Amino acid sequence: MNTGIIRKSWFRTMIFILPLITVILFGLNGGWVRMNAWTSGAAIGCAEVALLLFLLRTVGREPDYASPVPFRIASGIITLMYGIIVLLSVILFGYIFEISGLTYLTMHLIIFAGFAVILILMELIGKHAGSEERKQYDDRNAQKKQVARISSIRSQIQAITEIPNQNDLLQELRKLEETICYSEPTINTALFEVMNLLEQHIALLEDQVKLIQTVTMPKKLELIAEVPPLVRKIHEIVNERNKQSLHLKSKSL
Repeated sequence: MNTGIIRKSWFRTMIFILPLITVILFGLNGGWVRMNAWTSGAAIGCAEVALLLFLLRTVGREPDYASPVPFRIASGIITLMYGIIVLLSVILFGYIFEISGLTYLTMHLIIFAGFAVILILMELIGKHAGSEERKQYDDRNAQKKQVARISSIRSQIQAITEIPNQNDLLQELRKLEETICYSEPTINTALFEVMNLLEQHIALLEDQVKLIQTVTMPKKLELIAEVPPLVRKIHEIVNERNKQSLHLKSKSL
């Protein structure tokens, strides 16, 4: 943990110091008066900052770096390409084919602006994809928990020998488990109401089964009779959720 903090602190220090040193060295090399030398130093310094920021957010594992791996790789390639373009521009147009100071400065400003726009777009797309990925992961975990709860209910019902047509009820619960398990992850907030209704009915079924285990005849038979309709209701809600989810997905295409 301390090593990670030291690494991040070192990167942050280098982000300020290294570009400053680069600019001063280029200015010194140009005799303090050549505009192209200062422009070259500033351009190389910007490329260094871009590279160090990328390394800080990947190697340093900044917690807000939410983009999936393919987008991080793309951002790294874009940053590397920017650095290569800046370096080639400095060599070719700053020294070999020296052009006027204003033209040289304008060229580097255009290169930097293009890099910034592309990188920002990539970051926004990546963060959106990461957000959707996390929502899908969270919903899949919620579905797994629902399946585990139904499986637990099925095990408890299997232990209650007084249930008439027990095998039919157990079969219904197995089908319900499979329906939830193989449903597509639901990440649309428009389905919050039906998801909340599903959670309420599963909790109601859990309470019903627990209550059955605590009472005696004939109250037990009355409570048992309420279980199959409740299971079918949950199945209906799951099917309705899947139907609405499919409809929303088709509308977004």
